[in-house]
Amino acid sequence: EFGSSADPNGATPTLPLAQNPCEAGHYCQEGSSSDSKSPCKKGSYSGGQYNDDPTCTACTPGFYCDADGQTDFTEECASGFYCPAGSKSTRQKCGRTMQCPEGSADEQHCNPGYFNNEAGKDTCKKCPDGKFCDPREDSTLPCPKGFTCKMESEDEPLKKCPKGTYKIRDGNSECLDCPLGKYCDGAEPWD
Repeated sequence: EFGSSADPNGATPTLPLAQNPCEAGHYCQEGSSSDSKSPCKKGSYSGGQYNDDPTCTACTPGFYCDADGQTDFTEECASGFYCPAGSKSTRQKCGRTMQCPEGSADEQHCNPGYFNNEAGKDTCKKCPDGKFCDPREDSTLPCPKGFTCKMESEDEPLKKCPKGTYKIRDGNSECLDCPLGKYCDGAEPWD
């Protein structure tokens, strides 16, 4: 019987070999020894023991893993950059028309009424009064006829001139009162 001090055939019993857990930051496939354990590759980590998956765990979105054999992510992605899952560094610069606050897993479009004309920024710029900003564009445009462009609310950066007012030129930010003897629907005064 295993574990007894005497063997019926007189042979000395053999004890099972020690099985050590795989070191954190590494993976150990079947048949591994302390010499053949492999470190997790850049862009991944292994925080626990007994890891047998050679892909380890992809670095958490918004963070990066810049060395082999990591037991956790390195640090949060810097502002102006983005780090999708499995990032090896914080070198993926945020593009124009986008914003990337610290810890971004992906680029984020500017909100309506904001724009960005530079790469690598963490926030977008507020559209100036009298201008229209399409969040997909990297420049400001003149405020169109019949509309007012004043950031009173982030939900309505471009607002149609109300009835009884008009605006016939691009660019100016205010709607004007309709002249006496005319009626106005936001654009040209009518007789």
